[in-house]
Amino acid sequence: MTQLIEFQIDARFNGPPNSGNGGYVAGKIAEILGGPCEVTLRKPPPLDKTLILRRIDEGGEVLSGDTLIATVISSPPFENNLEPIGYDCATAAAVKGLERRLLSDVFTTCFVCGPDRNAGDGLRLFAGMPPGSQIDGDLKPVAAAWKPFANLSSNGQTIDEAHIWAAMDCPSAAAINNTGDETKEPIACLLGRFKNTVYRAPKVDEHCAVVAQMDYQEGRKIFCNVSLFGGQGDLLAAGRTTWIALEDISAFEAN
Repeated sequence: MTQLIEFQIDARFNGPPNSGNGGYVAGKIAEILGGPCEVTLRKPPPLDKTLILRRIDEGGEVLSGDTLIATVISSPPFENNLEPIGYDCATAAAVKGLERRLLSDVFTTCFVCGPDRNAGDGLRLFAGMPPGSQIDGDLKPVAAAWKPFANLSSNGQTIDEAHIWAAMDCPSAAAINNTGDETKEPIACLLGRFKNTVYRAPKVDEHCAVVAQMDYQEGRKIFCNVSLFGGQGDLLAAGRTTWIALEDISAFEAN
C-alpha cells in the first residue's frame, strides 16, 4: 500500500546555505516513517518547499516535484562499539572542536555546526578531542556536549527525533581523519547516508554527549560511527554515517 505524506524543511534547518542539513532531513524522514531506518540522500534537500514522502511497505522515497531527494528503508536496531564520554569531558572537547571549526569557512551558517548561528537558534555542536587523548597517529573519537533547549521539543518534555539525528550529524563529520592534529582544517563533505536507531529521546536540558569516530574511507566515501549518550552515560541513539568528500563546494554556496 502506497501512502503520500507532505512535509517541509524550514529554512532554519539548513546545512549548506540553500539546502537542508542532512542529519535533520534524515531525522525528519525517520520521524515520519517511525522506528530505526536508513536514509540515503540523493539530491540537496530544498528549503521551504513541499516535499512528498511516498511510503511503500517498510520504506519509501522523498520527492520534490519529479526530483528524487532521498530514499528510506526500515532497518533492525543498530548498535556500535563507541564508549560513552561524560558531559564535562565532552564540554572540554567542544572547546577544541570550536577552535578547529573556525579554521574552515565552509557552511558557517549550518544549523548544527555553524559558528555563525546564535545559541538557541543553531545547535552549535563542535566536536573535538577529549582531554587526555593520546596522540599517536591512530584515528580517535571526538565528542561534543549537548544540552538540548526547549524549542527542539514539540511536547515540552523530550526532544523531537529530527533534532536527535541532526545533533549526531556534523559531530560525526568532525571525526573524519581525526588523529589529534587539531590545526588541520576540517574536510568539506556532505552526508550521503545515515543509518540510526533512537533508543530514548533526551529530555529538555538533559546533559548529553555526542561521540563519533571515523571507521574507514573508500575513495570519496567516508564511514563513521556516532552515538548519543544521556546524562547517566546511557545510550540514547546509535548510528552510522556515510560522508561524501566534496571536490567543489561552489554548487552549495549561497547565491
